[in-house]
Amino acid sequence: MMKFIDDGYNDPRDRLQLMLKLTNNLLPGTEVYKLYDHILFTCADPKRAYRHLSVVVRLADPLPMSQISELLGPGEGRDVETALLQLRSVMDIPTDRSLPVNIYHSSVRDYASDPSNCSLSEVQCIMPPHSILAYSSFRLMIEHLPKGTALLDALSKLESQSQAAQSHDPQELKHTLDFIVKRPEPLQVLEGLLWLRGNRDSESRFWLGSRDGHVWLQTQGGQDWLWTQGGQDWLQTRGRKDWLQTQGGKDWLQNQGGKNWLQTQGGKDWLQNQGGKNWLQTQGGKDWLQTHGGKDWLQTQAGKDWLQTKGGQDWLQTKGGQDWLQTWGGQDWLQTQGGQDRLLTQGEQDWLLTQRGQDWLWTQGGQDWMRSQGGRGWLRTQGGQGWLQTQQGQDCLWTQGGQDWLQIYGGQDWLWTQGGQDWLQIRGGQGWLQTQGGQGWLQTQGGQDWLRTQGGQDWLWTQQGQYWLQTQRGQYWLQIHRGQYWQQTWGGQDWLQTKGGQGWLRIQGGQNWLQTQGGQDWLQTQGGQDWLQTKDAWDWLQSNIGQDWLQTSCGQVWQSTHAESFWLTMEEFSSTLGEISKDMVVPEVSLLPTFQAIQKFQGLPDFLIFPAFLALRYPHSNRPSYALSRPQHTFPSNVETVHAMKTFTNFAKGARERSQCASDALNYACQNWAIHLSRTPNSRDDRLNKVFKAFWDCHLLSWLERQWCLKGLCSSFIILSEGLELAKV
Repeated sequence: MMKFIDDGYNDPRDRLQLMLKLTNNLLPGTEVYKLYDHILFTCADPKRAYRHLSVVVRLADPLPMSQISELLGPGEGRDVETALLQLRSVMDIPTDRSLPVNIYHSSVRDYASDPSNCSLSEVQCIMPPHSILAYSSFRLMIEHLPKGTALLDALSKLESQSQAAQSHDPQELKHTLDFIVKRPEPLQVLEGLLWLRGNRDSESRFWLGSRDGHVWLQTQGGQDWLWTQGGQDWLQTRGRKDWLQTQGGKDWLQNQGGKNWLQTQGGKDWLQNQGGKNWLQTQGGKDWLQTHGGKDWLQTQAGKDWLQTKGGQDWLQTKGGQDWLQTWGGQDWLQTQGGQDRLLTQGEQDWLLTQRGQDWLWTQGGQDWMRSQGGRGWLRTQGGQGWLQTQQGQDCLWTQGGQDWLQIYGGQDWLWTQGGQDWLQIRGGQGWLQTQGGQGWLQTQGGQDWLRTQGGQDWLWTQQGQYWLQTQRGQYWLQIHRGQYWQQTWGGQDWLQTKGGQGWLRIQGGQNWLQTQGGQDWLQTQGGQDWLQTKDAWDWLQSNIGQDWLQTSCGQVWQSTHAESFWLTMEEFSSTLGEISKDMVVPEVSLLPTFQAIQKFQGLPDFLIFPAFLALRYPHSNRPSYALSRPQHTFPSNVETVHAMKTFTNFAKGARERSQCASDALNYACQNWAIHLSRTPNSRDDRLNKVFKAFWDCHLLSWLERQWCLKGLCSSFIILSEGLELAKV
């Protein structure tokens, strides 16, 4: 009432007197309709104002004033703004014409939804609002949606490639492609599926260089292929050099297949280049050097040459290198010029040339001494050399007394000295960490603090440390504050990328940690984002915990990025397959181009239907394809299929761009025409039936193309199903 009285255009005193005459008492119940009647009576054309109001309240979604005018067209919409502005007391009409018009109160919708609520006699014979909106929607779509069969033609050309490879049940694609870790693109998926179907000529190997190809090489199928002649040949190409630098390639070098390959000529050649040398400095390379194959390689000329490099010299300072020097192979190498040169660089040549030095190198004490850089330095002092000659010094820390001493304050204080810290890095200290006493110490404040030091972090990377993290004590430590803190460090975050860390995320302890603040924070890091693209994360996201996380702000942000992973796409694809499997197409309409297009899409083999779905549904990058650089007449069959999909994606891209630049009014018409048509009270409206038939016969295929790109096929099917029933009527 106040908005009506003081609307800024009329004399508020006259309007106040009108309201006072109307409302001697507060209006109860539906008598508020009398207020709306009087507001209408003040309009220049009450009948037109009511008609436009009834149209607005029946919109399925609010629209801005300019889009309402465009939707209604030059006839109905020419004065809609003028009429509605006179109803500002019951409608929110923003000054910003891009913002939607809304009514103020639900009683306004009730009032305008039934003409009998209005006392104005003229409104009883106006055209029903749903009829106006249905007619306006068809008129707008006929004006802007072209006639033609572009979608049907594009699918027909794609259909011609159906025999290019063996096909399987499309419903199995979720399992076939579960190695894909990012939202897939049409050409990448097609190339991958063709590869999996056996088309593995030299042209198709391009796919192995993609991220999907890298991940596939870690699967059992990829591992098996690497043992075939084709895989062995590929390992000699430039492509394998890049892959071996990835985490997947490094993991493969640790399994039996990779270890055996390192014994081949191709593997040996790779160890000579920079990539192989860099790998030998990684934890995986260091572990391999302890294997039988690695030790054999160290005896080759290539291995001996590597030991002279800085990388080899650095490795000899590690525990693995020190252990190797205890072997017959290491002892033999010490007699070579390379070994002699190393001893010369340490300044120990005089002593080692004596009989005593030679004898000492074969003792257990000499072997233990060679494991520690600090020990070598201490041996240069008179006291250290004297102590090492005693049996007590060599055996002390392994006696029960020494073990007990390490549990008391004196021993624990010593563990924090440089000598104690160094000892914890050598075999004796690392062996002690595996004993009950050492395990108990790791649970103490001192042990917990030590795990946060560089030495402790380094130990967590050793084989013993990795094993400990899998024990009950280690699992417990990962759940407590200090363990969770460690997982926020670089070392902990790196560990979460290892097999051990990835395995831990699958068990209850890891699942629980993902619910903590530390786990939530980690999911936002690069490591966490990478993990969210793995199959393990896919399984987690479908669990109750993962579903809850998707509702958090972090989960919402993640879903808005392209890193939302493969499974979200597959869920929609599965729903689409389920919808079209309902066999909605009936014989009498199956000849219409629209339904022919759906049948052709439904009939595509799995290696074409999924890429086609991606092309129509999701934006994708236009990365260059190797297939397009070759003349058409020289294409192998599978590359020709890639070319056909490239053509289809270009068509889909154009269709999507045309859809996205349409007005809100056209978007509204395409989305809601069936709703309004189904609610028209008179099915014998000749004008409406005529415009609907023109749309159904000539523009429906263009509508499907547009709606498919914007909303997906499932959404289109819902509208099309209702339209089909209306078309029968």
